[in-house]
Amino acid sequence: ARAVMKRMYVGTTSRTAVIKLDIRSEGILFEDTLWFWSPKVGYQSGPYSVSNPRRLLHWVLWERYHKKRVPDAHLVRHADRNVNNFAPENLVLEHRETVLRSNQLVALRRKSSAGLRALVSGGAALAVATTLKKTTNTKKGKRIWESV
Repeated sequence: ARAVMKRMYVGTTSRTAVIKLDIRSEGILFEDTLWFWSPKVGYQSGPYSVSNPRRLLHWVLWERYHKKRVPDAHLVRHADRNVNNFAPENLVLEHRETVLRSNQLVALRRKSSAGLRALVSGGAALAVATTLKKTTNTKKGKRIWESV
């Protein structure tokens, strides 16, 4: 990884460097290319530009396994949700709309589960809170809770 980094540093300064590798960096070396980990998209390589967008490792592997490009409006996902499993059977092609709906469903389930947990665990606190009202202490201008 350091050899790849040094090769990419040639002719640059610390401000213009394409890669900045530190002890916390996560990545993979694949075919003499350094793929950096990004929690939002996965493993990616190189700097981004409009003319040369970053390639994602799981897309590159899917295209290699299937010998065709990823169609427009489709994404490559990990079937078992393990982003380090690059087995051909684990890389699946899905339509963007399906992925969007799936992500919305997961977010709604998380939100409703969190609300239900708060309601169940905070049931006693909710009962106490309904018997209290917020008032202002006139001497110090602080809000305090008083019984109703």
